[in-house]
Amino acid sequence: MFFRNTQGQSPVIRFNDDGTSTLSYITIGGNIEVNFFLKGSAKEIIAQYHTFIGKPALPPFWALGFHQNSKIFKNTQEIADKITNMTTLGIPL
Repeated sequence: MFFRNTQGQSPVIRFNDDGTSTLSYITIGGNIEVNFFLKGSAKEIIAQYHTFIGKPALPPFWALGFHQNSKIFKNTQEIADKITNMTTLGIPL
């Protein structure tokens, strides 16, 4: 389920004594949009959901950390030195 609202909202899950649960949304108004994804396996439903809301943007390659490898450091002092150098040069960590 995808629930979108232009105003504040709060989901409330209640667990009942008979083993069931209830999902409620408390909202203060606005434009409400509710979409349900019901058909398919869990993996297919997640794929439908991500297709509906949009795929996440892939961050730049350097932001994923592939340029640093834990095997090149011999001890923690080398890691601390690397962090200090990157901070000094303005390279985002």
